[in-house]
Amino acid sequence: MNLRRQWEIVRMRMRSLLHHGRLERELDKEICFHLDRQIEDNLALGMSPAEARYAALRMFGGMTQIQEDCRDMRRTNHIEDVFRDLRQTTRAFVRNPGFYIVIVLTMALSIGANSAIFSAVDGVLFRPLPYAQPNRLVRLFLSGADYPKFPLNPFDFRDYRDRSRSFESLAAYNHHDVQLTGAGQPVLLSGFSVTSGFFHVLGVNPAVGREFSVKDEVPANSRVAVLSGRLWRSRFSSRKNILGAKILLDAIPYTVVGVMPPGLEHPGNSYRSVAYGETVDVWMPFAFEGNPSQRGSHYLDCVARLKDGVTPSQAQAEIDAIMAQLGREHEGDRGWRVMAIPLHREIVGSSQRLLWILLGAVGIVLLIACVNAANLLLARAAIRQREIALRAALGAGRSRLIRQMLTESVLLSLSGAALGALVAVVGVRALVAFLPANFPRATDIHVNAIMFLFALAIAIATGVLFGLAPALQASKTDLVRSLHDGGRAVTSGSGSLRLRNTLVASEVALACFLLIGAGLILRSFVNLIRTDPGFRSQRVLTAGLSLPYGTYKDPKSVLRFYDRLATRLAALPGSNAAGVGSDLPWTGYDDNGGFNIEGKKPPPGKEFHGRYHAASAGYFRALSIPLLEGRFFNAHDNMDGPLTVIVNQAMGRLYWPGEDALGKRSPSTTTRKIRTG
Repeated sequence: MNLRRQWEIVRMRMRSLLHHGRLERELDKEICFHLDRQIEDNLALGMSPAEARYAALRMFGGMTQIQEDCRDMRRTNHIEDVFRDLRQTTRAFVRNPGFYIVIVLTMALSIGANSAIFSAVDGVLFRPLPYAQPNRLVRLFLSGADYPKFPLNPFDFRDYRDRSRSFESLAAYNHHDVQLTGAGQPVLLSGFSVTSGFFHVLGVNPAVGREFSVKDEVPANSRVAVLSGRLWRSRFSSRKNILGAKILLDAIPYTVVGVMPPGLEHPGNSYRSVAYGETVDVWMPFAFEGNPSQRGSHYLDCVARLKDGVTPSQAQAEIDAIMAQLGREHEGDRGWRVMAIPLHREIVGSSQRLLWILLGAVGIVLLIACVNAANLLLARAAIRQREIALRAALGAGRSRLIRQMLTESVLLSLSGAALGALVAVVGVRALVAFLPANFPRATDIHVNAIMFLFALAIAIATGVLFGLAPALQASKTDLVRSLHDGGRAVTSGSGSLRLRNTLVASEVALACFLLIGAGLILRSFVNLIRTDPGFRSQRVLTAGLSLPYGTYKDPKSVLRFYDRLATRLAALPGSNAAGVGSDLPWTGYDDNGGFNIEGKKPPPGKEFHGRYHAASAGYFRALSIPLLEGRFFNAHDNMDGPLTVIVNQAMGRLYWPGEDALGKRSPSTTTRKIRTG
């Protein structure tokens, strides 16, 4: 029964709001009905018509008061007052549009900028990674005195997997692009060699078939492949019988054992890096080959899933103990420790600080806009003092006056937010377009409902923020002083002037702070542009090439191919120089190794080490890398003997002839003759 009564109350109040005009007409009719009946009774008592009406009105005690009492019984006064305030504010907008348009545009730009940056913060920092329980995923790295963050050795990884109890599963992977032939035109695919359980670690199951098992890590069983959903559709027309089919990768037959679902995002890697979220076309098993006692090579990335309830610090403590034990067993593992970094933090990296700085900067812009709007409304309130005084004289309380002015400021802010949402939509698209190519999670930045809710929230908050001070100040109206001069304007009081001066000073201070920060950033950007990168990229064309291993197994045949390629490219009309190298400058690919310098010994317990790359003589000429001393490579530099190296001082890189990059000699054990350039 109680619920039924409550429902009737809610229904009657909704009726009062939705059919306000009809209820008012019914109220007038009912009051007139009772008044007419009383007049008829008075006439029956022998009164004259005038006396009968006067007596009836006197008995009722005031028609307006009765109407107000009836309206109070509906309990919808506050909502009706809001609608009255909105109508009053709308009429004020129409009477003085220029003043309010300035405030709306100011708020639109500031709210739009904040919403756009918030979309980036939400997409990059707040949105969880698209994996099952992503908070349990970590990346494992080695750390040493000379290499603070380094990939893993394959056999170290296998020992981690066998001995660790803190991880539910571990997987390692290595970037290995391959050439697909026999299925239309040859195409270079983005490929990865992965250990068993790689997809299980990410919490993703193949859409068709299976993932790799431990048996596939044996070299004799490793000629199997898992295709991406995109590759399956584009190159194999979504064949239903794709499982068990043979495909040629680097001219070697592989058997397809699975197809992954669409939308699988690459977790990112460090060695020969591919950015997080980039497309991977094919996965192949990683085969453990070589001597397990040799722990000097480090080129595997590792992702692991923690057991439920295990923290990254607990897992790191356990795996550090495992690493210490491995150091006692293998000389190559001494001096290393393991870092367990949450996957989200590893992917986001330094962009987190950048995004918070941007959000803080646009937040200051919003605060400046609020101070500016508050100052304008305060000046407007000084002009409206007589109007406010008249309202107070007619019975409006201070809370009613404050509510009216806050309604005006919030409506201004909401209008600015509506325009700001359009600014944010354009701003998000422009932001994504101008972000660096390797910016993490850039594809996750887009307009969504969260952005519009954020715009609505800051619109209401800023409307109250910049409207509260003028409302409080204006509601302190001196009725006698404000109404004394009739229609003449009333000057602002000392309190209002102090508040306005404080707001102006705050606005100038915030603007100066923002300008100083922008100036420092601009200066850093100019210095970065002026920095010599060590090469010239103007009028340089580049291309990536991967030769199929099944055809080019001999390093000398590979070298001959690239020699012929560079010679023919250099002979093309309009070509000044052509060369080949293991990578391009500043692309993120680096190998590291130790070396010796003739006539110089490293400090005790240390070694000389550097970032090294393979290149031909034409490589330096094509990139206009200046030669400060010595000479470029020649044909004799590929012969046996001490390895001739070119040092690029601007980039801090070592280059040696191309044949050595293909496996002729190990750069970590060769004595090197240094030539500077």
